[in-house]
Amino acid sequence: NFYGQTKTLANTVTYTNNTTNCGGGLFQTPCRVIDPNNATLNDNTYARLLASPGVAVGIGSYEGVIELQFASAIPADQWSYVRIGADNTLLRALLGGSLGNTLGTILGGVLLGNQEFEIDVRNNTTSVLTRTNTQGFSTDRIKLITDGNGYNYIAVKPSQTYNRIRISNRSITLVGLGTEYHLDVYNAFTYSNATGACGRPFGTSFDGSGGLGLQVADLNNQFLERAIDGNTSSFSLLKSSGVLDLSVARSFSQHFYFATTSPAESTLN
Repeated sequence: NFYGQTKTLANTVTYTNNTTNCGGGLFQTPCRVIDPNNATLNDNTYARLLASPGVAVGIGSYEGVIELQFASAIPADQWSYVRIGADNTLLRALLGGSLGNTLGTILGGVLLGNQEFEIDVRNNTTSVLTRTNTQGFSTDRIKLITDGNGYNYIAVKPSQTYNRIRISNRSITLVGLGTEYHLDVYNAFTYSNATGACGRPFGTSFDGSGGLGLQVADLNNQFLERAIDGNTSSFSLLKSSGVLDLSVARSFSQHFYFATTSPAESTLN
């Protein structure tokens, strides 16, 4: 799928907000980040970030935070990717780019209400790019994308040099007191540019306008990843099954992202 690119992982955990002796013992604070070192591995294991509004107002609330560092600095304007896992409906909506803001009125608390996760890209301790899911991952520098396997990534492209990525998971309302929300962080990595063909797109997302009438089922049945899965018989599907309101303009588009920049005059099929 890729030709000549080098995948470089963030290989050091520089911070978690776990206490020294977190655990499940009687006198221990529960761990807010489970298996943090899993987030430095190039496999399907993950660090789990936990958050809760607590059992009552002001009692027992907590959030999970992890920071990962690359061995060397990443140049400005180079993409890096953080593979994550969370509520599937939430992630499918965030794949919608600017349309995700409209979907918030349709999906309610699933998208905008209870769980907030934040990505903070840093050069050592200086933040150079910060965004939350409640703001939407729809800028030219932060997007949510999915790959050919259906895995989800927060893609970031700061305008300044960076070497760390901090991810936080928190509960932002008192709705669901006693509920625990999770965000799984598999790893963070970047691809170095190389000469030659780019190969198949690394990721994809969608966008559109006129989201009224878009159903949760529409998000789950788009199968965006099938457009880049290597199977020429499978395909993505952009449609709305909701009742059409002819007074609302409607459009859907699918975007594709390559791991690195193509050479000039490359052919795209």
